[in-house]
Amino acid sequence: MTSLALKDHIQKHISPTTGEQEIVSSFFESFHAQKKQNLLEEGQVCKQHFFVEKGILRMFYVNEKE
Repeated sequence: MTSLALKDHIQKHISPTTGEQEIVSSFFESFHAQKKQNLLEEGQVCKQHFFVEKGILRMFYVNEKE
């Protein structure tokens, strides 16, 4: 189930039908991260997209070529 904030964000850009909203909602799940919690550890590959409803999410890249 998607959050109201995500639904509002989507509706700012497009006007999905109720059926389309249900399809989109089926691809998302709610997740609550604690402060300073790592979502991934070094070496893991991120296979998800995140929608931040409240707070900040930092992202880092590790360049193994240097």
